[in-house]
Amino acid sequence: MPDSTPTRGDPSAPTRARRDRARRKRASRRWPLLAGLAWFAVIAAAGLTACAWLWNDNLTDVPNTLLAVHYAVFMAVTFVFHAGLAMLPVIAFAALTHRAKLALAALALFGLASGPELAALASRGAPSTDRAGTIAVMSVNLMYGRHDPARLAAVIRTHSPDVIVFQEWTTGAAGLHKADLLVEFPYAVESVRDDAFGQAVVSRRPFLRDPIIYPPLARGVTEPQITIEIEHDGKPLRITDIHTAPPVRPSYLAHQRLLASELALWCDRPDGPHVLAGDFNAVTRAPTVRVFTRAGYIDSLDAVGGLAGSWRGATWPRTGNLRHAPGIRLDHILHAPTLVCTEATVCEDIGSDHAPIIARLRWRDGAR
Repeated sequence: MPDSTPTRGDPSAPTRARRDRARRKRASRRWPLLAGLAWFAVIAAAGLTACAWLWNDNLTDVPNTLLAVHYAVFMAVTFVFHAGLAMLPVIAFAALTHRAKLALAALALFGLASGPELAALASRGAPSTDRAGTIAVMSVNLMYGRHDPARLAAVIRTHSPDVIVFQEWTTGAAGLHKADLLVEFPYAVESVRDDAFGQAVVSRRPFLRDPIIYPPLARGVTEPQITIEIEHDGKPLRITDIHTAPPVRPSYLAHQRLLASELALWCDRPDGPHVLAGDFNAVTRAPTVRVFTRAGYIDSLDAVGGLAGSWRGATWPRTGNLRHAPGIRLDHILHAPTLVCTEATVCEDIGSDHAPIIARLRWRDGAR
């Protein structure tokens, strides 16, 4: 009589498992060239991430040979977030072709490269709706005057700043805006230049003393960095318009490093500025911005949420095809720890390659 006891388990399961393993093995052998390129991308991203997080630049003078290395690291810091984003298609490719090691390596690099910025976004405070006792400071880069005047006027009406610091203030920009601005901002100072380094600062509040066009730096600078002093809530408030050299080549980065190191020394003095606002031509983690944050200055766009114009606070580039790619934040409003930021916003585009930014600040309790 045949045995009628039912067979435990599925006798075909081992066969299916073997087939699955064989299928994954065949898939992992497909697209060898793409797999090689993916591993190359992982290795390149690993090197860039290591440079960005491990290199310590204290802005001391360096020989030209080492300056090239600093320049490479500066670019690594600037684009480390994008290196992390580049791992997302690698992760997708590795998953589809069953390459577990490649997927794990790319996923780890995504976390190391992009994770810190994503975590900082999640930890931002919420903007306050109480504007009592605040002052609004706006920074605008006019791109050599090649912007849309009507859009700029609309942004100013919408956000109603108390002080505006302009970069790339040219003869053309002065002709377009000066007369109209003086109606709303009767206190103004300018240094007109037809290169990228002209500046202007306009204010609704009177100046307490003559503006400083060139800050008192030991080694000096050849471009204006205008400082004004106004009264806010019964106390003098000093605001400096910042525009550093763009890092288009190592020699420009050398100039940026020199200016940042000298400004940091001035900020440490009792007569130093409370607010640094403008186009720093560097991201928050770059050495030329970190020299201020390490000294206690706070990046308003990092501290407070509500970044209406950009979820990451990116301000550049806002023109050309690259405006569709994830941008970077080159414009900052840094404030001393005696101040608190209640709102920070990347404003609407004005036709410039930089978006304007605005921050509302008040004295910290006890700092009055």
